[in-house]
Amino acid sequence: CARAAVAFSFFSTLLWICSIVVFSCVADQLYDSRNDHCIYNGNSNCCKYDLAVGVIGCALCLIFVTKDTLYVVLDFSEHPRLQATLLVVDCITNGVCAALWFASFVLTSDQWRQTNSTGIAASTNNCANVGVAFSFLCTLLWIAIVIGNVIPIIRTRRGVCSYGLRSGYNPIG
Repeated sequence: CARAAVAFSFFSTLLWICSIVVFSCVADQLYDSRNDHCIYNGNSNCCKYDLAVGVIGCALCLIFVTKDTLYVVLDFSEHPRLQATLLVVDCITNGVCAALWFASFVLTSDQWRQTNSTGIAASTNNCANVGVAFSFLCTLLWIAIVIGNVIPIIRTRRGVCSYGLRSGYNPIG
């Protein structure tokens, strides 16, 4: 259980860094809020979406690192239903975040593909590429965390004791 929490904390920390990279690239060089202009094909909604997902991603990563740290300390032996509920809520939240980051990746990569890059500074061009790449990396990391959360639920439903839940305990119903 402790190793799983450390692994999730590691992934959450990586996600936090990736979210900061995407957010800072968009906020620093790709979006001019005074003129409401975005470098991604002039689509300001694309930059606003990336900014929102970056902020949400940073906040959720900090919450998940805290949760993973407390998860090791808390004793769920008398409250296995609470533990199972936390696993399911965690899995759903991570799935939603994976979907948000995937939408960010698809939107930014499509808008960047349509952008005429002549006249764009090399640093801005690199920053746009980094934003797209890290959006994809965030998607993969959120999916890895979802898979890491689904495995204990499946193992528990099959009767294999996982995360301290008693064998045969059904976390879903």
